[in-house]
Amino acid sequence: MYWWRIEPLKSELASGAVSESEKLKYLIAMLLLYVVSGEVSYLAALATPEDTLTTTDWLSSSLLVITTFIGAYYCYGRNRSGDAKCFLERFVCLSWPITIRFLAIMLLGFAALFGFGDTLGGAPFEWWLLNESLLGIIVLVVFQFSFYWYLGKHIHGLATRNT
Repeated sequence: MYWWRIEPLKSELASGAVSESEKLKYLIAMLLLYVVSGEVSYLAALATPEDTLTTTDWLSSSLLVITTFIGAYYCYGRNRSGDAKCFLERFVCLSWPITIRFLAIMLLGFAALFGFGDTLGGAPFEWWLLNESLLGIIVLVVFQFSFYWYLGKHIHGLATRNT
């Protein structure tokens, strides 16, 4: 795996010398870098003199990183159980519409949660109930694993289409 030098990597990619398992390393490294840097920014923003980081903050951030790694590796395994080709292309391309679908589901869910209390004449849903609780962590983990399960299902469907 190249960490700094681009030209040798470009040559290997052009010649087809980079294996699917090597491409997985690049994908996982990139995903983890994005997730970890996002979570570090999130935790740093919370670490102000007025606020302190809670166990829930650390736990949710840690689980997000872990589920991202496990999810990417799961999808790779689903691809390998078929033709074991084009993993990166399948992962990246299928992630887009699946992410859009999951965002739509999430937005509908939040709209329902926020509107539910108002409709019944009660207090509107409080964001902190999901953001600072075990329930929020459970929702995060279930959402993440559901995303990767669904992505893996479609990757496997493609990987077994012609076998």
